[in-house]
Amino acid sequence: MYVRLIRTHADKDDGPIDVYTELHTELSMQLLSSLANPFLPAIAPDQSVASVPDQPAVTAHTRSRRDTANVTDTGQTPKPKKIKDAEVPKHFIKKISDTKVGPAHSEFMQGFNRPSAVVIPGYSDKMSALALMRLALSPSITPEQVGALTRLNEQRFINTSHDHSRVFSKELSGSGVKVTPMPQGYYLSVINQLSEGECAGISHLLSLAVREGKQHIFLGNIYQALAYPDKPESQVFFRRLAEVQLSFEPNGAHDPTTSKDVPYTAIAPELTDSPTTKTMLISSSGHRITAGVIVGPDKERTYYFSDPNGAFIEFSSKEAFDEGLKKVFTSARLKGFNKPINDNSFRPQYQMSVFNPHYIRQGGRSQGPSATPDVRCCHANEVHTSQH
Repeated sequence: MYVRLIRTHADKDDGPIDVYTELHTELSMQLLSSLANPFLPAIAPDQSVASVPDQPAVTAHTRSRRDTANVTDTGQTPKPKKIKDAEVPKHFIKKISDTKVGPAHSEFMQGFNRPSAVVIPGYSDKMSALALMRLALSPSITPEQVGALTRLNEQRFINTSHDHSRVFSKELSGSGVKVTPMPQGYYLSVINQLSEGECAGISHLLSLAVREGKQHIFLGNIYQALAYPDKPESQVFFRRLAEVQLSFEPNGAHDPTTSKDVPYTAIAPELTDSPTTKTMLISSSGHRITAGVIVGPDKERTYYFSDPNGAFIEFSSKEAFDEGLKKVFTSARLKGFNKPINDNSFRPQYQMSVFNPHYIRQGGRSQGPSATPDVRCCHANEVHTSQH
């Protein structure tokens, strides 16, 4: 696995510097070490991450009723085979991609840019996401309508994502606590990724960055790429992050030598006594989160909890960390984000293991460092805020 970093300063020949740093095998300790002066700036601990750029609100959608009084069934068109619910998102994404890059690109973009002006028979603001995707797969839907449905669906992701981040910020903010929003849903909407998410990939790369004290740089790079999603470098960043996600099978990053099913109260004791920086991978039902301790050169300790759907939260003390974990897993507003892996509501449990950067399980078997996929997360080198 590699990270491609392109700096803005020049070498002796006044050319750009390309640095490839191996994250696994013998160079894993040098992860992001060349980020001392990257183009995408690090976010200092006392800085707040800029809000994800707001997209124009989608106005209320209007539609007219289609007159079907004179429509007759000739019996000549065979009834299409119904797609299973679990396969609908995959087909929806393919139709978006095919329409967006195909001959009907202009019509698609016209609908995407002005969804409220497009009449879509059968559409309702109250319909489920699954129903919306099924509507887009209808043979009678036009490229312009596909574009409009794509934008309307993205807006749902964005709104839900921002809501999640706001809940985390409100519930966990306090003395000795710093909250950095991580709205994964916004990221997914930008790249039209409607699968189960990128939580494992984001959590894995963030854990690698934490090992080298580069977590704020990594988070800043995500925000920068989201600010300019159409930049070629940002597209590469998104694609490579997706490739990291695809390198894992379910729970494939959990090292079996340390993996166990535990209550949330077992998380803090694994970290409070650690003499060095340490990260715990935690799997709730269908989701990957992390918690850890960062031990600085002066032995100063910072605890953190990260949920890609909510926020990256740093705690300045053990007491604040304990209280934060309690809120995450037991408060009425937050516990629903991380459902336990068992069915016992009185003794909820989660899979937990010590993060091992050398361990990835693929296809049901352990892979050594040499089998780690070649993934390059490219950090944009031509993104300028004045152009936005």
